[in-house]
Amino acid sequence: MKEMSLQRKILFSFFLVIAGYIILEIFSFGFYCLAKKQIFSFSRTINFAKQISQSNIISSLDAAKPVILHPYLGYVYNPETNSDAYTDYHKHPISQYGFIDDAPPFHVRASNKLIIGIWGGSVAYFFSVYGTDMLISELKKFPRFSDREIVVVRVALGGYKQPQQLLALNYLLALGAEFDIIINLDGFNEVALPPAENVPKHVFPFYPRNWSMIANNTYDSNMLSFMNKINQLRSERIKWATSFSNRLYHYSVTLNIVWRAYDRYLSSELVQNQIALQKYRPNRQETPYVVTGASTHYLNENEMYTDLARVWKNCSLQMHRLCTANNIKYFHFLQPNQYVPDSKIMGEEELKQSFLVNHPYRAGVVKGYPLLRTISTELTKNEVNFYDLSMVFADNDEILYMDQCCHFHQRGNDLLGKIIGKSIVDSFKDEK
Repeated sequence: MKEMSLQRKILFSFFLVIAGYIILEIFSFGFYCLAKKQIFSFSRTINFAKQISQSNIISSLDAAKPVILHPYLGYVYNPETNSDAYTDYHKHPISQYGFIDDAPPFHVRASNKLIIGIWGGSVAYFFSVYGTDMLISELKKFPRFSDREIVVVRVALGGYKQPQQLLALNYLLALGAEFDIIINLDGFNEVALPPAENVPKHVFPFYPRNWSMIANNTYDSNMLSFMNKINQLRSERIKWATSFSNRLYHYSVTLNIVWRAYDRYLSSELVQNQIALQKYRPNRQETPYVVTGASTHYLNENEMYTDLARVWKNCSLQMHRLCTANNIKYFHFLQPNQYVPDSKIMGEEELKQSFLVNHPYRAGVVKGYPLLRTISTELTKNEVNFYDLSMVFADNDEILYMDQCCHFHQRGNDLLGKIIGKSIVDSFKDEK
């Protein structure tokens, strides 16, 4: 028998490899369809990779850009650390006033202009960037606003919770800022952050989030270890998600299945380390007053959540009164959140990327939101333009949430923009 030439051996081996790869891909495709009970989609996987990459890059940039103390607002961002990467993902640099905006928060009222300020935490901030096109589109449908220049002023910052919104409004008005409309989109941070961050460390619940870290600028080795591990896990997720959203091998079913399994592992490790950091208690003989603030003792959880809801309501009422005194229309919206029971139809994919049963913020939402909704009746009785958006996505089965905390994809922000814009227009119509 004539021996096969080297060239034919190489060609035969090549075809064997290709055939093996095709068989593996077919097997992987079938396995995925059976396990997930849906057809594998390359476009869906690529979009998922992009979403993971974007959300984690934003988190990493925020973590790498430590907040700085502010004498009135608790903290703001440091404009001295602006970078192209930060601006690319946030769409705006950090202004000289510490807010993420491309201009200072000062504009002069005029008949041909509508100045809208947006207050709240990170959900409100991302809405101010990604949801305002839809908001403006809705406002422009109203004849009174159709020919006016609409200016958006971004005062929301990640982690802000009352009374920071109230204090920011007082501060900017004192400096001469002018507004026609103020939108306050909040509620989640007020009930989710204090029980998970300040209260367990015996820090006054109404101090800014993680005040023990911000005010006490010396971290012990264990705390630094947790923080470094969290940043490493985020970087690892970014690296692989970016690869699978930009490289040709994202068209391999097999490699996508392997990557998704690895990403789930990284995501689980990331959350566990975040929980461990929040639960960690530094071994100090005595914590200074500058860290703890006023001593607060609650008899039980219900008393604590009732107090959080009370201060939330009081701050909104004061913002309303301050706006009324300055001829500003104030609109308060309770933000939606995936941990509010029955607030959204969530499929398997959205559940995996956006819902964690033991998430440290979930308990605050489950226990705190009912109290917010109950006490909000006092806002409406006092003529506050208050809107409960907690159940606004109850019949929606689209993928709207982008992470396991509270943030939305573009579609979610668009829907918020439409709802908020329509609510504002309807309020002005009712004045006639």
